[in-house]
Amino acid sequence: MTSTDLDISPIDSTTDESDPARCAHIVDGGGRGAEAIILEARINGLPVVALCGYTWVPHRDPTKLPVCQECLQIARDRGLIR
Repeated sequence: MTSTDLDISPIDSTTDESDPARCAHIVDGGGRGAEAIILEARINGLPVVALCGYTWVPHRDPTKLPVCQECLQIARDRGLIR
């Protein structure tokens, strides 16, 4: 498992990378792991905060969405991803 994970709230099928609600965001799970935080948020309907500051309640698999470029740059700068 890694310390980051991607997730996004449900949106219509239109993809617009300039709209943060239409991108997959990266969550830093710290020592606990992002997967655990995302799972708990999904189960309990709790909001999570992305590296870029965007807050949402995760609902769906984000693999079909573009990754938030701000989150990606922050994750690279922090050494969370290569």
